[in-house]
Amino acid sequence: MYKKLLIAILVLSLLMTLTACTKENSEQKENGDTNFLTEPQEIVPIELEIVKNNQSQVDNGHSPWQLDPLQVTMTFVSLEIFPEGINGDFPLKMDDLKLIQNTGSLAIIEVKSGKTSIKKVYLKKLIKQDDSGIWTVVGYDDNNNGTQENSYNKDEIHEKLTANKDIFKANWSPDATMVVYIEGQNDNTGLDKAYLWQVGEESGEFVRDVSPTTHGFTWSPDSKYFLISEKLGEGVISSIVQAENLIEEEFKVKSVSTPVWSPDSLYLAFGIENHDTGENWSAIEVYKLGEEKTQYIWRTKNVLYKVDSWDIDGNIGYTEINSNGEHSKKTTKYIKPSIFGLHLGDHKDKVEEILGKEYKETYYDEAGHFPETFYIWEYDKGFIVIIGKSTNNVLEITTTSPDGETNLGIKVGDKSEEALKTYRAKYIEPESIHGGELLGVFKVESGQAIIIDFNVEDGLVNPEKIGSDAKVERIILTYPEYLDDSF
Repeated sequence: MYKKLLIAILVLSLLMTLTACTKENSEQKENGDTNFLTEPQEIVPIELEIVKNNQSQVDNGHSPWQLDPLQVTMTFVSLEIFPEGINGDFPLKMDDLKLIQNTGSLAIIEVKSGKTSIKKVYLKKLIKQDDSGIWTVVGYDDNNNGTQENSYNKDEIHEKLTANKDIFKANWSPDATMVVYIEGQNDNTGLDKAYLWQVGEESGEFVRDVSPTTHGFTWSPDSKYFLISEKLGEGVISSIVQAENLIEEEFKVKSVSTPVWSPDSLYLAFGIENHDTGENWSAIEVYKLGEEKTQYIWRTKNVLYKVDSWDIDGNIGYTEINSNGEHSKKTTKYIKPSIFGLHLGDHKDKVEEILGKEYKETYYDEAGHFPETFYIWEYDKGFIVIIGKSTNNVLEITTTSPDGETNLGIKVGDKSEEALKTYRAKYIEPESIHGGELLGVFKVESGQAIIIDFNVEDGLVNPEKIGSDAKVERIILTYPEYLDDSF
């Protein structure tokens, strides 16, 4: 008896299931095609209760993005790339997605991105099949399964790019695995589009819109970054893009000409021009990736600098153009001047690490010529270090100690002949804006000044001709503006 009852219940359940499936198929046919153009290689497990809750949230005005198959696809693929969650921008852009089927109740989205092996995403409306129904990912195609239809080597990519008359400014990475290029657009946006195509991929990946006056792209030697350099007035503005994920750094380089990469791919060198004070100042600056600001190498009036090269020996080649338009080819190096291993801009912790914690501290609540109020740390061993109160960074270094050696090897006690010969071989002794040559004061890298003082009693600098028998009594590393001067 019980067995017959159980069989009857099972048969009734089966009939109800078949009836429901028949009804569902009938409803899908009314909405159009019920089959995907292609079947997904990977099936995504569905928890229907979660889908119902998501639908309820949307019905109540929350998460409306679930009504858009493109937005749902972007979220799904992004979480496959970053399973622990997405911080900041999505790794994909809308231009990486293409709708290739949409019947109203099912859809296929093609994914074109080198950041993921997923190439197609399959979606269905599982709860409601009208415009209020949310989309749910039910499957996807993954190239890691060996189903990539087309992949191209470098020669094939080059051939395709060359054959397309709308493509220009193509530039291959140094390791020959990627090419970045511009495709001209015939729309009303007035913008072209930049793409990155990796060897082995089916097509290029959209980077971003670029102006029609874009100068081009410059790869870092390690092929991890490239610059997008666009026209800015008479100069250039360059964006730094990571090739792996196409994320741009927030910092933009504004320069006279296209910046030049350092051999280790960590820095950019470039010339700038500044008229903010009404005077024509030009400089060679260096930017370190990830930093918030640049550092000077040179800064001069009425001269224009254009950086040309940076070799493996650290030589930065540049062109100097004077006010008469005359060009001179010169070289310099990115050197951070120092005394006893300390640099301007070092954190106060570095000072304590090198000089120790035994010092007398005095606070000055008026900044004077410094950019902020400051502390003076005075060491018995013959060092005085000025520390900015807000930044906690070194503003000026003074030494009267024989241990206080500069980065060129000059120290207190050295004869004037040796000290001046060493510095005059590399740097100039500038004219003061107040008049007169600043003997023993040298304009060094990063817009800084080294003062080699041969007589502490006669003031900060050497007012008279320096005797051949004079010895270095004090060395100061500072900035010209802190001296109430400008050079």
